[in-house]
Amino acid sequence: MGGAITAYALLQIAYNLRLKRMVILDIGAIATGFVLRADAGAAATGIVLSAGFLSLPPVLYYLTLPGGGASQNRFPAWRLLTSQGRGYIFS
Repeated sequence: MGGAITAYALLQIAYNLRLKRMVILDIGAIATGFVLRADAGAAATGIVLSAGFLSLPPVLYYLTLPGGGASQNRFPAWRLLTSQGRGYIFS
């Protein structure tokens, strides 16, 4: 549990300093944070998480990637991620 908490804290620092402004990495950081919180909560309560539960966030993350399941043509809302309003970094 201590490893999950440490990893989550480091992820949150990285997210707040930089990752939240990077188009794809922000979604990956949120998905990873979800899994880390679930892992720490399961360890604290003695619950065993199923493989299906743990595999859901990475699958959903994959579907958000361009060409990885979602595409700009099939999902016009994808174009919203290119908005400069959130301050994304495109390099």
